[in-house]
Amino acid sequence: EFAFAQTINFSFLKEVPLNADAFFGVDSFDNNYYSLNNVFYKTTPTKTYQYQNLALGAISSVSIYNPLELVVFYKDFNTVIILDNTLNEIEKLHFLNETISLVAKAGKNQLWLYNTDNQQLELYDYQTKSILAKTQTQSVLLPLDLKGTANLAWIKTNDHLLVYNNYGTMVKSFPFKFDNFTLLNDDEILFNRDSDFFLVDNKQGPIPLKTSFKAEATSFVNDKLYLFFNKRIFIYHLLKN
Repeated sequence: EFAFAQTINFSFLKEVPLNADAFFGVDSFDNNYYSLNNVFYKTTPTKTYQYQNLALGAISSVSIYNPLELVVFYKDFNTVIILDNTLNEIEKLHFLNETISLVAKAGKNQLWLYNTDNQQLELYDYQTKSILAKTQTQSVLLPLDLKGTANLAWIKTNDHLLVYNNYGTMVKSFPFKFDNFTLLNDDEILFNRDSDFFLVDNKQGPIPLKTSFKAEATSFVNDKLYLFFNKRIFIYHLLKN
């Protein structure tokens, strides 16, 4: 058991094997999302679904923020696929006139896009094919990762985490380096750097948390933290005092 705030502890629950190349997270219904040999999988407690599109090359990223509108991004072909909860294709979005390097889910029928040509973050409605908001041109340089919710977008750079609202305005900047980050909610973020974990919220941080292992990917849902490393998922339960 370990702690990273005065009133929050994580207690180890179990570890489970997962034969995967990449782990994309767990949703609130305890379904796992991952890829193996460039096939995207969703496993429920009773069933496995899969999706593959060999013509689009390698899967670059997956957003499971909305399990009814899963976002699979194929960067090499500038294409986003929207899938339903059984991994059937809902939408295929091919961006012909701009280069997209990062994608994340936003609100209903919406995506956060990083436009490499203009070096800006865009909030895009894929039903109306319109840009709802965007940052200033060349305002976001060399982003490495993008995650989103209906209200906010988080962009990782080499030495910052930048937070934008859905008007395209930067509302927060965290100045430190890290490997991965996980959204606990709109106010709390868990970072890891090597085997060190940190909690940051809108009031304080980073609060350090020591662990004895590394994580290739992390996920947080229903007060559980999932750490993927070496084809295993380590599951911890959040305890609030």
